[in-house]
Amino acid sequence: MATWNLVNADDPALARTAIGVTTFYVASYVAAEGSAAAGIAAAIVAAGAVPAGVVDFGGVSYVTAATVTVGVAGVTLQNGGIVPTGAFTALTVTAADVTVRNMTFSRASTAPVGTDSDARNCVYVNAERFRSFDCDYSGADLAIIYLEGGACNNSEVRGGSITGPRATQNAAGIYVSPSADGNRNLVFEGIHIHDCTDGILAFDTGYSRIEGNRVDTLRRLPEVTLTGWSVFSGNVYRQRTATGSNPGVDGPSDDRADGPTVVLLQGSTIRTQVTGTAPGTNQWSSTSGYVYLNLGGTDPGTVTITSRIVSGYGVTVYSSSVGDVADVSYNVISNNIISDVDGFGVYIQLSNSAGAVGNTVSGNRLESVCLAGRQTTSLPFAGIGVVGGAGTTISNNLIKGVGASGLTVPGVLVWPGSSNATPSGRIVGTIVRNSWGAGFSVESRNWSMVACNAHSSAGSGIAVTTATAGYVLEGVSLVGCTVTDSTSAAIHVDGSAAAVIGNIAVQIIGCNVVDNLHRGIQFSGGSAAVKVSQCSVVGCLIKNNVYQHVLITGFCSDIVVANNALSSTVSGSSGYSAAANVTNCTEYANSYSFAGTAKTLTSPVMSFARRLVAVPAAVGSTGVSGDYAVDNSHVYFCTSNTNWRQITLTTW
Repeated sequence: MATWNLVNADDPALARTAIGVTTFYVASYVAAEGSAAAGIAAAIVAAGAVPAGVVDFGGVSYVTAATVTVGVAGVTLQNGGIVPTGAFTALTVTAADVTVRNMTFSRASTAPVGTDSDARNCVYVNAERFRSFDCDYSGADLAIIYLEGGACNNSEVRGGSITGPRATQNAAGIYVSPSADGNRNLVFEGIHIHDCTDGILAFDTGYSRIEGNRVDTLRRLPEVTLTGWSVFSGNVYRQRTATGSNPGVDGPSDDRADGPTVVLLQGSTIRTQVTGTAPGTNQWSSTSGYVYLNLGGTDPGTVTITSRIVSGYGVTVYSSSVGDVADVSYNVISNNIISDVDGFGVYIQLSNSAGAVGNTVSGNRLESVCLAGRQTTSLPFAGIGVVGGAGTTISNNLIKGVGASGLTVPGVLVWPGSSNATPSGRIVGTIVRNSWGAGFSVESRNWSMVACNAHSSAGSGIAVTTATAGYVLEGVSLVGCTVTDSTSAAIHVDGSAAAVIGNIAVQIIGCNVVDNLHRGIQFSGGSAAVKVSQCSVVGCLIKNNVYQHVLITGFCSDIVVANNALSSTVSGSSGYSAAANVTNCTEYANSYSFAGTAKTLTSPVMSFARRLVAVPAAVGSTGVSGDYAVDNSHVYFCTSNTNWRQITLTTW
């Protein structure tokens, strides 16, 4: 049944002969074995007995009554399909160096209660160097392609499409499971992933590439109102939405049919999750197929309790809680198109990997992402969200449409994470348009933004802020960025959080802050102590914003505003304003052109350097307090706005 290609090995066009490729046709084996599954299995065994054996399906998709397993190394399956008759995995790969090419794999999107997770997928891989080229996958009770953590290094999926698992937690197009050993050198390229719960979920993955994929139409799992509570013990009640009273036996093993509750709300308040069956007051847990909730004596059945399972993520690289052994470094997520997704466009969670460095998110186009808004406050929901990591680069991405009306999330959000003492990164040449929150939100120290653009943000164009108690947010710089048409302060350095933060220090250099619907650049300090200091605004164009063009308010100190051009034709707008609690701040060498007030200096301790300007033509010429000019006969001083005095020069 083997067809040996006995041709001239010197012919370059027939180079496959030189490596001994042998093709085994499935049709012959099916006829001999009497069933599709047995025939395919026999062809695989035969192909495995020769170097680089090929199993050719001859363009036929075979309906199988059992899972097809490839347990011999180096085999290629091509030109056909495997379609199970029941709710079981189409293909299981347990040997290294298996390739599938131009194949179709499809299965039912359900599985019987108690089915092992390995058998709930469309294709399950537990071996290194698995390769998929231009294959189409559909249907699963869990993930479509499931790569076993720590076992699938150097695997790749290129081309083809992935669609349609059941709506359940972790029902991703591609799922790389967590492993302390890590997952390395994976490539996912040129795939169309759509109509899944999540796109690509890669746990504990490093040195890998996710490039040129199209990911769209990802819906988060539904919010469920929890009813049917019963007293478990004391003030603790429990509830189960899934069928059956014996989880994993007569019903799903989780409290919901589509997975365990991840976020629990009482009304609009997110309650604290703990473990075990004895949560404290206003705490809850999802344990052994039930939700346990303690509201301090209140019956949960008398209030509205809602369950969420966060989902709808486009591309995720996640360092799990397994530990720091897995090296989640040097991943590249580039040139993907991600659209119409309820969750993150791109999410990189590096907080659990203290050594994570050098990850890159570059050249991606995100459109209509995070449509469900911030599904929980414990995750940095955004078009691109990053937690932790050092030397992270976010460059040349276009993010268009983030969040929805009433569902505010930023275009890009960076958090420091818990395990990274010195996180760092840069955002370069990235554009955010039409965000329902801030365009960019920098909440981690040691991040820079260079030549980024925020347009039409419902919040600030760029926000630099933290609400973490004691956190010192320093080493942040904004260079050559442009912010237009923001609804809140265009650039907002905000230290006004209720938590007792450490300090925020930001350098704003050469930015264009133009035509915004609120303030230009705003520094908001603490209400009782200095929380914003050691900042500067230098060389910026700040023009035609509606209110103050530079505002320093609250307890702030040591802020330099110098060599900027501030101007506006907007009625009622003003230039520079410093409130009463501002100390040790300096303003000099700025140019002002306003119909209204150029400078408002409430604080009595402000210090100002004088500015040399052109000689005024008259006593009422344009000028601001502190300006001076010199010619051959006089020295001119502007003692208040548009009010000049002169001193005649004489010999002595």
